Amino acid sequence: MKVLTMRKPVITSLPAIANMNAILGHYEDKYWPWFVQNHIQLVGWDNPELYVQFYYPLFRKHYPLLSNQTLNKKYVQRMGEDMAEVFMDFLDDDQYIYLSVDTYYIPAYKNANQYHHPHDMLIYGYDSKRKRFMIADFFNGSYEFTEASFEEVLQAVNSSHCEDEYFNHIQLLKYNPNEAFTLDMQHISLMLNDYLTSYKTSSRYKMVEEPGKDTDAWGISVFDILKKNLQDHSSANIRSLHLLWDHKVAMTYLVNYLGAEGKLRHYKAAANDYAEIETEALVIRNLGLKYNMNNSNVLFDGLLTRLTKLKEKESDAIKRLLDLINE
Repeated sequence: MKVLTMRKPVITSLPAIANMNAILGHYEDKYWPWFVQNHIQLVGWDNPELYVQFYYPLFRKHYPLLSNQTLNKKYVQRMGEDMAEVFMDFLDDDQYIYLSVDTYYIPAYKNANQYHHPHDMLIYGYDSKRKRFMIADFFNGSYEFTEASFEEVLQAVNSSHCEDEYFNHIQLLKYNPNEAFTLDMQHISLMLNDYLTSYKTSSRYKMVEEPGKDTDAWGISVFDILKKNLQDHSSANIRSLHLLWDHKVAMTYLVNYLGAEGKLRHYKAAANDYAEIETEALVIRNLGLKYNMNNSNVLFDGLLTRLTKLKEKESDAIKRLLDLINE
């Protein structure tokens, strides 16, 4: 039996984000400096569908504080029943297994045995006596830790429906104790300015990846595409509204961490600003859920008004936060 360390992640909007936070949360001395300065900038797009997420350079290719070995899934699939033994060997070497599966075969997914659908899932342990893998993903709308049998996992990995165009391989992720991540106030100030001015941060990483499209929304302009999508489709994109709330959670952690580390004098007012912003973002997400159930005009108008006001409130809060940092 082998179970690798996992912690309930502080933000959970997307599998890759939730997985990184669940793995790294145990290593607090390195985790918090990484977390607070790498969850400031947002990027969003509305084609072919609305998608808002934290901006990570080399998303799903590079994982800070983790080593990453990428395997072509077709070679692993040829192992047949021996795949379970191979996976156990990976886990014995403290490697988390991040891969795409067909959710049809995993009972924890709500669409199990109903229709085929590819999704990425993390394997973080096994029990050889019971022939069970420990797995993590958004099984019923929230990020959860549960189990699946060896047979179920192998069927899900070998299925012809287990891959999509964005994630079609196996990644072995392992904590790298030799990699450092120190707090950088200059970088934090830069990211706050990028967020406030809607600067395309990907252009700073031209040497390692192609910058985003001109139609992408960056930073605080994400509020505008959220409103536009709501108006165009008469429905709220809950995934993106949830990530918006997660962003405010992360920003609250940022302010309080900087204050606790003595990097931000008189930070209580900024902490109060973001506590209010975080609460309002949660209200907006919950209103989105209600609106999608009854399409009330009152809720529609309320969502647009709240998004507009929250954008203004956060803009003012970041300006005050930058003033504190630059004192």
